[in-house]
Amino acid sequence: MRKLVLTTFQGLEEISAKEVEQRGFKLLQVFKPSLLLVEGDLEKALQLKTVDSASQLLHLGEAESLEVKALRLLFRQVFKSCKGSLKSLRHIRVRAVTRGRGVDKRLLELIASREAKRVAHVFTSPRSPNILRVYLDTETNTVIIAQQLHKQPLHLRDYYVAKHPSPLNPIIAASIPYFLGNLPRAIYDPFCGSGTIPIEVLLQAPEVEAYASDIVPAYVKATLENAEQAGVALQVFSADAAHPPIHRGIDLVAADPPRGRRLRRGSRVKYLEVLFKLSTSLEAASLLVVTPYEEPALKISEKYGYSLVKKLLTFQGGARIALLHFKR
Repeated sequence: MRKLVLTTFQGLEEISAKEVEQRGFKLLQVFKPSLLLVEGDLEKALQLKTVDSASQLLHLGEAESLEVKALRLLFRQVFKSCKGSLKSLRHIRVRAVTRGRGVDKRLLELIASREAKRVAHVFTSPRSPNILRVYLDTETNTVIIAQQLHKQPLHLRDYYVAKHPSPLNPIIAASIPYFLGNLPRAIYDPFCGSGTIPIEVLLQAPEVEAYASDIVPAYVKATLENAEQAGVALQVFSADAAHPPIHRGIDLVAADPPRGRRLRRGSRVKYLEVLFKLSTSLEAASLLVVTPYEEPALKISEKYGYSLVKKLLTFQGGARIALLHFKR
């Protein structure tokens, strides 16, 4: 069994910890932000839904100091011990994460790159698919060095063949079943875009009855294509979220309503209002909103008699995004 370093998104560490333990991995430690140290099978790790990378652990320990000289010596010793495997790569890309203050991640990447070249004659390239991951916690001097064991990020799903201009990252969508705990019998996404939320739910829970719609025909077609590629039974149709053909039988409305800079401030509130009104008309017991507009969502929820029961904050593209679970 290998010791693996898994990366997820900041805020999803507990979600990913639940998944790895349910999938039979031994969870050794969680390092915030966004790293998990586990013991398990690599092939199984590549099938995890809420992680973005899996790497072979090369080093875990404490640096004697955070001075450049001490860090250079640490990297040199680690690279000497795994010189053969690094040398076979010919070129790498170093990606560093730092927690705390005192050492800039770009300095850490520079030190690691220079020592890899010095010890293993491995050159660095910003476009190399061979990623060396480095983590430094400046409060505890903890250093983790790991070699990524796959070329493409794991959030690039094979089923995603039809694109959307502003898709929800599948890792965030895949976290929804773990976030909710228990999935209802029937769910509905009235702003489906390319279908990420219902598809990711069905990949984990195919017994769920899932519906998806969008007012844009091109997005309906995209969702159909992606669902077929994913091999899930998703019922998709074209509809205005304010007037869908569904009237009853939905337990959970789950959606990522339109967001981003292309929207005017009034439109942000408008789509949230439509979502709460729809959920009320369907008599849905629960509503899950994925949105960067947390404050307007909370204000609108009071108007429609929904109470916030659970919240999770994470990030997409550097912007904070919230998963808000409401119940009537």
